[in-house]
Amino acid sequence: MQAGILGRLAEGLRNRIAVVTTWEPRDLLSGASELSLYPFCRERGIALYALDGLHLSAYSVGLETAVLSTGEATEAGMMPGGNYEAAAFVEYMSAGDRLYFEGLRRRARLVNDAVHEKASEWAAGGGGGPENPGLAAVAGAPDPGAFLSSDLPMTASPGALASAYKRIVSGKDPGGGPRAAACAFHDLANYAIGPGLSKEAFLEELGKRFLAHPLVRLAREELVAPEASFPEALEWIRGRCADVPIPSGRGAPGDVEVFMEWLEELGGGEYEIARGTPPSIRRRQRGAAGAGRAGG
Repeated sequence: MQAGILGRLAEGLRNRIAVVTTWEPRDLLSGASELSLYPFCRERGIALYALDGLHLSAYSVGLETAVLSTGEATEAGMMPGGNYEAAAFVEYMSAGDRLYFEGLRRRARLVNDAVHEKASEWAAGGGGGPENPGLAAVAGAPDPGAFLSSDLPMTASPGALASAYKRIVSGKDPGGGPRAAACAFHDLANYAIGPGLSKEAFLEELGKRFLAHPLVRLAREELVAPEASFPEALEWIRGRCADVPIPSGRGAPGDVEVFMEWLEELGGGEYEIARGTPPSIRRRQRGAAGAGRAGG
């Protein structure tokens, strides 16, 4: 992918953009991908992700429709005088399609200043190392303690996600409108829950996977120990999660409130929200917790 072509594709778009590309080191050397793509994206608030092994070209707004193309976002792939290419417009993205693309985003690595710096140093030195190194071989493994705002749950409640799940596995639209649907597909991909579960089994599995998420484990260890106000939780989340495009549209305070409510509902009765001013979430005293849906 080349920065100039991305600029033309993004021209006039109002919503935040996420780009998932290979950014393989050999492509950076050949010019098929550009190191300048990262500062271009950073200056425009575009989230740039890298995913080894990606070999498709798709362009979508909201994952509701898409253009699938043989042409990459390069001069040769998009502009007159370049390669012979073809494209097809997908008028309706199925649930399977949306979960597939959400899964690609979930598995991809966010490119940041450190990744760009190491890749630039490697390219300036003429490459080296394995013949076809992946990005991790050049920039190091991702930091397991680095989180994204997309690690937060997007759906308003676990129950709402269970209802959307039931509709999706029945071949229906998730319901609730485009934004709620986008949140549901985001969460189902994040927690990687497959089809075929009853509502009770779905909520039990969701609770296990939510509590096992590294961000949630850290919040339970550091944040709610034993209590945190919502402003404290907001500051904590902002300090640990890089800001990337997410579908909720409610803003960071609203996303943190939903996160705390998920923790209360799925925390096995271990947590409760105190509806004060400001509200807070606290760990219940031993012996005071009731039987919750999911254990910690």
